Amino acid sequence: MPKPMPMPMPVSRGMIPKRRRFFILSPPDPVKARKWAAALRAAAIPCRLRDHEETGRVQILVPTDRIDAATAELAAYETDNCDWPPPPPGREPGRRRPSAAASRPLTECLPVVLVGLILPVWHALLIIQNRHEAFVRLGAAARSSIVEQGQLWRLATALTLHADGSHVVSNSLWGILLGCALALQAGAGGTLLLGLLTGLGGNLMATMAGEDPRSAIGASTAVLGLVGLLAGMRFLQHVFDFSACPARPMFSRKAWLALIAGLALFGMLGSAPHTDLLGHLAGFLCGLLLAPAAWLCARRKASDPGQMTMLTGFILLLAGSWLWAISRL
Repeated sequence: MPKPMPMPMPVSRGMIPKRRRFFILSPPDPVKARKWAAALRAAAIPCRLRDHEETGRVQILVPTDRIDAATAELAAYETDNCDWPPPPPGREPGRRRPSAAASRPLTECLPVVLVGLILPVWHALLIIQNRHEAFVRLGAAARSSIVEQGQLWRLATALTLHADGSHVVSNSLWGILLGCALALQAGAGGTLLLGLLTGLGGNLMATMAGEDPRSAIGASTAVLGLVGLLAGMRFLQHVFDFSACPARPMFSRKAWLALIAGLALFGMLGSAPHTDLLGHLAGFLCGLLLAPAAWLCARRKASDPGQMTMLTGFILLLAGSWLWAISRL
């Protein structure tokens, strides 16, 4: 039997803009709220999501003249989905299996963690084999080599080289933390590819804006790009999902707080003494520019083939840059 639905409550005129009247539906949890909203929109019934400031629960606002159609549609939705999904075949009573939702964080974060751990291993191998200085000369983002000689591979290879152990460990840890936060929403493939593109774009912008002699190494440009991606994506989510301010989403306080938090994190990570401030700023700006792509990945929830395609693009772009560099020796 379907669970009884909460009774709608009329909204007083003091809670909504003039000439508008809504009914409030209060789903039991945010997941159910999004499912109900999707069912209503599929039935061409206008609705909006709103976070209730006092209770913290997500509410659904439905116009008064469509409340009958909305409740009928939700009742039909709950009836059709009360026994869905069916239990897996052969499941033993009393024995729990890990759900897809429980395994999703591991699936999305594992590639990001592996890439983050490869950086210090790669740095250690170069030090042990006494090839660190040679690879820095070959792959650093030197302005004269990029602009005058067209050695564009340096835009990517410079992200994989670091000055010392503390430099690579810091970038690796922050890259894993920020990358996992983004991967849980945009997927592992989208996170790695977009993070690499912010690093490439940041190095290119810093090279064009800088002056000779300029040479930079380190993944911090891409790490600050992840900060820009997260801040920009959260801003777009609040603006276009109508979850914080249904009447005027562009004036949502939560949307602008996301950008302010991103700027604060940039100030903490990117403006330390003896760092490439120009490269950090360029990476952060590239992250903001590519934030719509991250928002689309999170909104459309790209399938496994789509994530694999983006992950393959990340590997080919990075490996191809190093092969290009080595072929010019």
